Amino acid sequence: MCMLLGGVGAGMRRHQGGFAAAGMIGSLAMFAALDSETHGVLLVNVAGLFGWAVALAAGVVCVVLAWDGKPRPVSAAVGMVAAPLVYAAVYLPFHGWSHGTPETYGTATALAALLTGLVVVAGVAVIAIDARRHTYLDGSSTSSPT
Repeated sequence: MCMLLGGVGAGMRRHQGGFAAAGMIGSLAMFAALDSETHGVLLVNVAGLFGWAVALAAGVVCVVLAWDGKPRPVSAAVGMVAAPLVYAAVYLPFHGWSHGTPETYGTATALAALLTGLVVVAGVAVIAIDARRHTYLDGSSTSSPT
């Protein structure tokens, strides 16, 4: 989710601060709701319900701000593609570990961290290259310097 929000937010032309705040609040609320569910009955406790309500509201705010902020297509696409890649980069080493390859938990953890880092670095590089093509140091946004 962080890659999705980060990719979209990086290409937004306005409302970046509000988008980032809503994304962080929504993410934290979702994690708090998930944590509260592990200690009680699924979605019955008040903390879980409140957390999910805040996460949903923050998600709606993010969608509205992204729609109005008109993110660059490359940044939004990187966020959309990188989000499932980060999930796979974390999931696959541990899935393999549960089936015997890699043999140790530490190896699976290191592999997950390495693969996730590669996805994040590649996403940032693509967004940075696109930003350099469209924005110059003086703030102009033309396709070529004049």
